[in-house]
Amino acid sequence: MRIAFLGHNQPIHASNPSGGWLSRRDADNLVRDMAAERLSQKRIRAFAPNSIFPRHELPSELPPIETAGCVFRCPTSPSWLMEHAEKSRAIKVGARLERLALGYDKPKEVYA
Repeated sequence: MRIAFLGHNQPIHASNPSGGWLSRRDADNLVRDMAAERLSQKRIRAFAPNSIFPRHELPSELPPIETAGCVFRCPTSPSWLMEHAEKSRAIKVGARLERLALGYDKPKEVYA
């Protein structure tokens, strides 16, 4: 979901936010860091420059999400696999139980 980021001097119902559109995570971070106030679930507004809250400088350009030429390869050594096998199984079983509890998966019928 995109969140409208209004400038400090924009009215609540402005149709074109001067700060653009943010992801929910980024908007929540700005509100948590007291750089903006939440107006509704879909709108936040920056505090004024003379606000009593500390001002954080936002970068004008963000780095790329992925690094070119960098590829993740899962470790394949037998010692690593043995060490992490139990943890991996616990995560998979926990995720399966969570899906069952939320009703996403139907339990397999067990016959006695």
